[in-house]
Amino acid sequence: MSAAAGTMRAAPEPSMRRFARGGLLNLGGSAVAAASQFVLVGLVARAADDTVAGAFFVLIAFAQLMVVVPSLGAGTGLVYFIARRRAVGDKAGIAAALRSGLTPVVVTSVVVGVGVLVLAPSIAGWIGVADVEGADAAVRVLALAIPA
Repeated sequence: MSAAAGTMRAAPEPSMRRFARGGLLNLGGSAVAAASQFVLVGLVARAADDTVAGAFFVLIAFAQLMVVVPSLGAGTGLVYFIARRRAVGDKAGIAAALRSGLTPVVVTSVVVGVGVLVLAPSIAGWIGVADVEGADAAVRVLALAIPA
């Protein structure tokens, strides 16, 4: 065996290339999302007065909470169970895991969305944006987006 033969590297497997490409795309997507958020904050902070900009950011924070809370951590559990079913070749088990993991999330999201829709004026007061014109309507729009 020559020294040159010992330094040769095997070509990466196609699955590893696909994995690397997916990671690179995720990194790019994260960079675009971060830049978009930065630009949005800058635009809102410059275009709106302090009260409206503050209300906008409070409503965004409220919406993020109302989207995360009803998920009940199902994403983490689904990652585990889908990977496990996939490893043993149980495709029917993947569908069952998705049904059993997503059903409570959908039901909880709809209940939370309806609750926020009904309680919109009170919620606007609780989160401190009731004095801003249109805050009730904004909370209602966010309530419609929660199940989505």
